[in-house]
Amino acid sequence: CLAKVVEEEADKYGYKVLYGSTEDNTEKAKGLLEVLKYRQVAGYIITPTKNLDKEIELLQTAAKPLVLMDRYFPHVSSHYVVLDNFKGAYDATSHLVERGYKKIAIVTIASEQTQMKDRLDGFASALKDHQIPFNKSLVKRLPFDLDRESFNTEIKKFLTSVKGLDAVFFATNYLGIAGIESIRSLGWQIGKQIGLVGFDDHDLFRLHSPSITCVSQPIAAIGKNIVDVLMKELNHPSASPQQIVLAPELIIRESSSPG
Repeated sequence: CLAKVVEEEADKYGYKVLYGSTEDNTEKAKGLLEVLKYRQVAGYIITPTKNLDKEIELLQTAAKPLVLMDRYFPHVSSHYVVLDNFKGAYDATSHLVERGYKKIAIVTIASEQTQMKDRLDGFASALKDHQIPFNKSLVKRLPFDLDRESFNTEIKKFLTSVKGLDAVFFATNYLGIAGIESIRSLGWQIGKQIGLVGFDDHDLFRLHSPSITCVSQPIAAIGKNIVDVLMKELNHPSASPQQIVLAPELIIRESSSPG
């Protein structure tokens, strides 16, 4: 996993890594940064939550080395390492169209964070480039903090409400897992009655029958780049921001093979 890669890369430079989870909650993130402030940490690797931009800017003002990962704030000049989320969603959607699917829905998270916005934009752009009208009724946005049962309930309601639906793109791996559960409970055959593509690979996607097509993130490259950028910031604090965007890989499996 990414955390292990980051830990191994940091160890090469003689640094240890302290972890803290925010659960995508801004107040938890602020509290965690407050705690870390008193632990004399050398630098920060942050997956920013919504409205954490002021705290990021305060750390920068205090000359604290930091690098953002997964997402960033367009209005804040900072180091970051992110995935090309637009390309990942564009390639996944184009793949479905090229496999013959015509009525494709997306299930995503109700978020304006850069990575989720780029995934929706990539989905819409791929449809447009393939001369398929973008229909807002084929977009389902779900709150991040729903429990598993609620995710499944909402996804089932959405999928059964779309007449003629033949494929669905799930914009995160946990949505993809909920989607598999939902589709199976409806008695639909993945890959035959409905095409499915997920974002972010997962062991379940590889082992599921049928196996699940997905957009895969280059975890090793992400972890190495994050630590490299942070080390450069530690050694050269005044360096201009490094903004690294890495390409995803579309792994084609059985869930997007109609027939």
